[in-house]
Amino acid sequence: MSRSAPATTNERDEGVIRAELCGQQAMQIYPGAPWRSIEPALAEQWNDLRGPSTLSWGDVRTVAHSAWQFATLSQPSMLRDHAPVFPQGQRAAAQR
Repeated sequence: MSRSAPATTNERDEGVIRAELCGQQAMQIYPGAPWRSIEPALAEQWNDLRGPSTLSWGDVRTVAHSAWQFATLSQPSMLRDHAPVFPQGQRAAAQR
């Protein structure tokens, strides 16, 4: 659904905040699921989740995706400071 006038700042802020929450919570609701498999459900639910915001899913999709990525990568199993940056044998090649 398109709008004839752009969203106001307050509408945009509300929609962006709700999209961020949507992305963060999606990681918890669908743990381990890839974005491409959960996005259709989120897009379908967006009209109910967006509250008073008039922003469409297309307007906030990247915000929700970024929030989902951040939440996913923030999981303890994804934080691996002990893992080498380069696979064995490639470090010397990268330093040349």
